Amino acid sequence: MTSRPVSGRRLALIALAVVATAAPALASVDNPWSGHAFDANLSKDAHHEDGEPSIAVNPANPRNMIAIYLRNNDAFVPNAVNGQVDPPSSRDATQQIQGCDYAVTFNGGRTWTRHALPANDFTTDPAENNCSDSIVVFDRRGTAYVMASAYASLGFVGDSEYRMLRSTDGGRTWSKPSVVAPGEIGQGSHPQDDDGIRTYDDRPWLTIDPQTRDLFIDGTQVRADGSGTGTVYLTASTDRGRTWSNPIVVPAANLGSAPLGAAFGMVALAVRPPSGEAGCSCLDFLTSSDAARHLHRVHTPIPDNPGPQTAADPTRRGTFTVMTNTGNALLFYRTTDAGRTWHGPSRLSVQNTTVVKPWIAFAPNGTFGVGWRATRPDGSYAFYVAASHNRGQTFLGLRRLSSRWSKPAPDYYVAGDDTSTIALSNHMLYGAWGDWRGKGLEDVFWGGSPLP
Repeated sequence: MTSRPVSGRRLALIALAVVATAAPALASVDNPWSGHAFDANLSKDAHHEDGEPSIAVNPANPRNMIAIYLRNNDAFVPNAVNGQVDPPSSRDATQQIQGCDYAVTFNGGRTWTRHALPANDFTTDPAENNCSDSIVVFDRRGTAYVMASAYASLGFVGDSEYRMLRSTDGGRTWSKPSVVAPGEIGQGSHPQDDDGIRTYDDRPWLTIDPQTRDLFIDGTQVRADGSGTGTVYLTASTDRGRTWSNPIVVPAANLGSAPLGAAFGMVALAVRPPSGEAGCSCLDFLTSSDAARHLHRVHTPIPDNPGPQTAADPTRRGTFTVMTNTGNALLFYRTTDAGRTWHGPSRLSVQNTTVVKPWIAFAPNGTFGVGWRATRPDGSYAFYVAASHNRGQTFLGLRRLSSRWSKPAPDYYVAGDDTSTIALSNHMLYGAWGDWRGKGLEDVFWGGSPLP
């Protein structure tokens, strides 16, 4: 696992992959859940490789869920990797690298309807016509928010920007996209704004504060303002995603942008310090209580293992869980005082596998969950989940959502599937992940289990 998240589009034209053989993992937690677990093919796309899903449950109606995922176009030729080239559709011709799709259910997942996400359209936005890096969240009143990155087809390394859509009817209809962090050639761009020239937004993460309903996004940008390339920025919206604050620089090094959490008016994320700190090589914990205008920094005792993620307990003020990934185990650290003191780590793993693409989240009632791809040395994998009633201090056992192990991704496939995801209601834990059990192409699978 790399130390920095890599976006799907950054490697979309690379033809070869590097396959790593992982060391055996730690002993697993052996305490099976009761109740029925299930999984199913969600995207059901016979012509495109689908991956990088994000799933969210509506707290106001838990039978309503939305899953966002990438529709990868095999570098302009759909289904070419299977040796049976399909005639490109009009959408294939205009979203030559990637598009964003979504599926929505109103009956708890028994049936889903699938649509193209209206983040961009070639007829109205020919400059930023591809879509990537999408994430969906709900607020407590049932409004859904989707963030996606729009970028150009042939010069995508040169310009892109984050966009936000909003749905007040559970995903049936969507607002006109607003621009979160403008690029230079897209709609709403600002060629000479007070931040200097900024371009190539990459790997953004989205979270929502359940109490204030404020939205937060951090990601990386290339800027011509002296801050260098790959700089991490944080921005906020206090008006339901309509407008966004001017992004501030996040003091971070090497790890890049990191999933973040927010609750009770505070947003937080864990990052590697930009310069060495005395005492230990550990992570910084950054918080903001003024809608991402300023950051407060605390140096933590958390070793700077790759892939730090932060989730906020929606039931306790100042309470956060930070997860890191050693490669063969997940480590969990907890704070109840906004980072001043820390407890942990607790550990979680599946024997003889490595941890790939993990995700953490809280249910509205404070139940904590985690999901990841447990990957064997030959590259095959299954999606596992675990739950905790004390923010990750102890877990109630492991559960495999995958009914069968996925084949390894082919050597040619290196992009378009950076993340897996989980989401929790007060009674269920759901996951979504890319899976190669189909006929040569990747599909998005989803599954779930009652919480213990």
